Amino acid sequence: MTNEDLAVRIQAGERERLPELWDRVERFAAQQARRTAQAAGPGADWEDLYQCGYLALAEAVEDYNRDRGSFLTWFGFFLQTAFAEETGYRTPVSYTHLTLPTN
Repeated sequence: MTNEDLAVRIQAGERERLPELWDRVERFAAQQARRTAQAAGPGADWEDLYQCGYLALAEAVEDYNRDRGSFLTWFGFFLQTAFAEETGYRTPVSYTHLTLPTN
């Protein structure tokens, strides 16, 4: 069974398979967490990023569509987003509070 098959099964209600998918992608998530922690400097904690990886996996599974390609590529996007938010390089944006300048 591929990562894509597992993601689709989890979406279909087999949530107990999420740890099985994590076992398959955990090494990738750990590697990305290490790279991000090193690049971000002393303020970034590898363990926090690693834990964000599992949460990013759950989000990636919910949003995955097989037509979009490889699950690992899709997961990588969610990892980078979660890591950027965790390290403070990106924060969730709300545009409702912005006032546009008038001329």
